[in-house]
Amino acid sequence: MEQRGFDTRVVLPDLDYRYFVYMLGRGVPPPSNTFRWCTPKLKVMSMERELEKLREERGQKFLMLTGVRIGESAARDQRIAISCTKDGGECGQGWFQQSSSGAIADTLAPIVHWRVCHVWDWLLEADLELGFPTFEIAKAYGQDVSDGEEPLNARTGCIGCPLVQKDAALDRVIAQPEWTYLAPLQKLRPLYWEIKKPQYRLRKHGEERKAATKYIGRNRLGPLHLEAREWMLEQVLAIQTEVNTAARSLGKPEISLINRPLAN
Repeated sequence: MEQRGFDTRVVLPDLDYRYFVYMLGRGVPPPSNTFRWCTPKLKVMSMERELEKLREERGQKFLMLTGVRIGESAARDQRIAISCTKDGGECGQGWFQQSSSGAIADTLAPIVHWRVCHVWDWLLEADLELGFPTFEIAKAYGQDVSDGEEPLNARTGCIGCPLVQKDAALDRVIAQPEWTYLAPLQKLRPLYWEIKKPQYRLRKHGEERKAATKYIGRNRLGPLHLEAREWMLEQVLAIQTEVNTAARSLGKPEISLINRPLAN
């Protein structure tokens, strides 16, 4: 994108809010559907900070494009349906959300009505006609439907996401011979589920749940205790080492789940 003249920025969360720092440093258990801290900490906060900076630089709000599509999740579909009915608005060819003049940006989702086959076709065309390296993404995301099979719709996201029952994208990648060496990454999700168990957590003795429920619980689970965090760190680094050992022997790209601290 930089070579094509675009101002390109890589946005990262502050170190204290990064995934493994938040879990292993602070002891916060892995995210779940009832405690989904990952999205605001890893994505929303850092993006909002950069967007606010961009707004100040430009002196006016701008148009933000997103890749949101109908059919990706029931919760997202519901949010789109609600926002599209505000003020008599219509989706049309995209999903446009206009904000006040003092806001950071208006938002447009131009592919909101695209199906999986449209995304897959575009990824192929972008590689062949525009020169973007998107063919590998197309192979992981879905499959050619010319053979009569349904597209997989393997949405890409965080590797080993503990919020899903099946990491279809990772399974799809590992099924390809050139990426088989990444198979140890499949150990991450079971590790996240394991570390949530009571034996790895501190307890807040005598504290009652504040939620309005007929089931009043005491000794609710707290953060991960130090021994659990040390054990989990060893497991994550072992997975990283296993992948990179195979990568070096095969001449493949290495990965970095937890990198070494930078020298002062």
